[in-house]
This record gives sequence, structure tokens and C-alpha cells, in this order.
Amino acid sequence: MSYLPNLIVPRVRAKTDHCPILGCAVHQRRYRLMCWRHWLTVPPWLRDKVWRLTVTAQGTPVLVAAITEAFRAAKQGPPPSLWFLIRQYLRR
Repeated sequence: MSYLPNLIVPRVRAKTDHCPILGCAVHQRRYRLMCWRHWLTVPPWLRDKVWRLTVTAQGTPVLVAAITEAFRAAKQGPPPSLWFLIRQYLRR
């Protein structure tokens, strides 16, 4: 005979999720748009725009458009480095 009551323990939702960029398996916190590696591939001016609009214009189409643009930039990957461009130019 057990003296402990039958307790129903609620399931707690995970606080992490996968990065939404296709092929990335990095776990991140749910409130972030993407993992840190992909976030750094977004151009700095666009990152600043997303941060600014997140604070001032939550739920507006302008913010949705900026986030969509950031996802497109992250999917394209980082721009080629200057050294890579110089090497390509010198090979001609």
C-alpha cells in the first residue's frame, strides 16, 4: 500500500527548438529566429532592422517582411570573403 498520492505531472514544453534554416540541426531557444551561426550570415543592416522593428513594430507586416528577408539572406549563406574575390579575379 502506497502512502504517496497519485500526482499528475504536467508535461513541460521544451524550451529549445531546431534552427528553421533547412539542413541545420542546431538547437536554439524558442524566442530566437535562427541559430547564432545563421544569424551572423544576415547582413548587419538587416539584423539591426529586425531588432529595431521587433521592439517598435511587433505584429506588423513590416516586421514580417524584414524577418522573411532575413531568412532569405541566411539561406543564401555568407557573402564571399574579399580574399576569395581577389583570388577569383587574379585567376582570370
